Amino acid sequence: MNELMEQPLVIIAMGMVTIVILFGGLIKTGHRGLIFAILIAALVFGGLFTAERLIVTDREQLKEELTDIAQDVKDNDLDRILAHIHPKGERISNAARNYVGRFEFTEARVTKFEDFKIEADRKPPQATVEFTARVEGRIRGVGGSDQPVVRFLIVEFEKKDDRWLICDYEDHDFSEGLRKRASR
Repeated sequence: MNELMEQPLVIIAMGMVTIVILFGGLIKTGHRGLIFAILIAALVFGGLFTAERLIVTDREQLKEELTDIAQDVKDNDLDRILAHIHPKGERISNAARNYVGRFEFTEARVTKFEDFKIEADRKPPQATVEFTARVEGRIRGVGGSDQPVVRFLIVEFEKKDDRWLICDYEDHDFSEGLRKRASR
């Protein structure tokens, strides 16, 4: 059901196909009961589409969290970056302080989400997200042109107070992401 709540086009397509089939049956048979079935189908799929818009899945929350983090990195805003890190993520907090202190970022974005492993049944819920990210920037105080860097990241999250926070991460060369993608 979670996957369905992330696919508005699938809901729309299923609804349209169902209604077209029912309408075709109405035209062919003239059976008035199919008018009621068409209305019910329109209400059901309209309700599913509305629910899809209102329900934010864990996967969508994680994507949004990483997108927000990328914007905070681009803005070089250490306080906002640290706000995304779980209190037990001291290693990553120190890494963030080090990077933002040494580099001035001019671009940061997630370029490709590779994999989501969400353990919503755990207490507290945990997730691991694998993705490729691209940043551009320069060493502070040295000048020069921005240098692009593409990395494959594996980030571990834990949900705290209905928010996904980073607990730890692994940083790999982007080719690791290419190898994982090729092996699937």
